[in-house]
Amino acid sequence: MDTEQLKVLADLTENNRHGEARWYIADKFEYCSDLKQQFNLINKLAEIDGHLDYFLGQYRSEKVKDLMERIERHEGIKVAVAINRCL
Repeated sequence: MDTEQLKVLADLTENNRHGEARWYIADKFEYCSDLKQQFNLINKLAEIDGHLDYFLGQYRSEKVKDLMERIERHEGIKVAVAINRCL
């Protein structure tokens, strides 16, 4: 991710749009397309309910862990840390 993309990510997080931030990350890495779809569905369910259910939040946390592990494996620790700092 470049500096501009990291700024977008930080803005999403700062504006309490955490679900969209996770989707945005997955969207930037082709090897995370399955997670992109999952984050999209999580966001839709949270929107329907009007909040992020506890168990759905737990599930999202597991998927974020998977996402960050993939990024670290493919892009390296520096990229993963830069992304994590924006969350």
